[in-house]
Amino acid sequence: RSNLSPGVWSERLAARLVTAGTEIYVVRVRTRQMHTPALSTSQVLCLNYEDRVSELAHSLSKFDASASGATDSNTTLIGRVCREACSAKLHKESISIETTEKRFHVDVSKLGTCSLFPGQLVVVRGSLCNARTIVATSIDKPTFPLTTTPNHVHNIQRVHVDQTAPPTVWVAAGPYTASMNLNYTPLQNLLEAVKTSAPDILVLCGPFVDTKHPAVAGNHLGIDDSESRLDVDAHTLFMAHFSWRLEELIEGNKLKTRVVIVPAISDACCERIYPQASIDNRRSFPSTIPSWDDEIPVGSLELPACVTSLPNPAMFQVNDVLVGVSSTDILFDLSHEELFFCCKDFNGSSGSRVVRLASHVIDQRSFYPLSPPGLALDIRSCEHLKMRRVPHLLLLPSKLAPFAQQTSTTLIVNPGYLTKGTNTGMIAKIVFNTSTASMLNSECCRVADLAHVEIVRI
Repeated sequence: RSNLSPGVWSERLAARLVTAGTEIYVVRVRTRQMHTPALSTSQVLCLNYEDRVSELAHSLSKFDASASGATDSNTTLIGRVCREACSAKLHKESISIETTEKRFHVDVSKLGTCSLFPGQLVVVRGSLCNARTIVATSIDKPTFPLTTTPNHVHNIQRVHVDQTAPPTVWVAAGPYTASMNLNYTPLQNLLEAVKTSAPDILVLCGPFVDTKHPAVAGNHLGIDDSESRLDVDAHTLFMAHFSWRLEELIEGNKLKTRVVIVPAISDACCERIYPQASIDNRRSFPSTIPSWDDEIPVGSLELPACVTSLPNPAMFQVNDVLVGVSSTDILFDLSHEELFFCCKDFNGSSGSRVVRLASHVIDQRSFYPLSPPGLALDIRSCEHLKMRRVPHLLLLPSKLAPFAQQTSTTLIVNPGYLTKGTNTGMIAKIVFNTSTASMLNSECCRVADLAHVEIVRI
């Protein structure tokens, strides 16, 4: 399939459609996200919450879970922030903390500054003025007993690149085509740039076939060539524009670039539920299903060998650098739900807003710490949202302005989107100054000091 011209595309697509034209093979995937009983949902949420509280409690020297002393002037509570009214947003007069036993109203009048959102796990210190209200003197971030060292991390995909030179990582996030057509011109421009520069890693975040695109939403999927138009499904559209083009680019030009793809919940090729399985794991075809062109089963995505398909969210390791990625826009969701305030007499620095939002993901050790969620969340798979290790590099594509900022442990990058409506968008180019484990594991060295990030327009 290397060096495929539009005419060859038409022949292969036609062969695929003819092969699948006589029979339709349906592989049913049992997704019970909308059918999980309320009791089961409650049990999973409670167990997950109690596990997180236990982890945090072990890292604190003093912990009072029940707050039995109503007159105690030095009370410590561990719990999650919640709204006092389900339909209302957080504000200073309606903040509650839910412990493992009961709920308390939190009076924040004595705090200089505060940043809270629903579902946030916090440590509240203060005094109880009655059995249901605590006057907070401090609200601290959780301190989980985790390490940033990527050594001995299990179940993390490792992507090895040539260590003779500093590794380079390019990051792009969909949509990959303008809203007025399905020509995928921005994607072609990106691949041409990859052909010229040959980065070590190309990270492509979904959506690849965006359900919000007018043509996809109207079920007008097709591939045009110089002579005719072929009507196709979402999987075939992905195969033609991504699988074949990537194979032609990497294998046809003998590039050493490794491609990492991560789906999105608005992808027409995947289950629209978070967390997601990898894009090539959505279906499993039995061996009895015929193949088209005697190669690949009908309905497959034909991902070439140079592509590593990861779930959403995921963590992978590039040599000694641990990378976390989630194509779900948690930063935008947090920006709508976060309560942040500073008192007039507060003399400290409030810091950057985007750094503060991104820091919540690191502090909570979760790729989606917001609760209740703003998307279709599979409650039974919440374990996959946990951040078992603190990554050196965290990729969080968002509709917020692109940025590259650092926390004390992590370099956080929002590459933006490759297209915005009819306009071209941005990608991120990351060049690591070193790839040695000794420097990354050094206590005095931060990954932000080891990498240069450039956000450019394609």
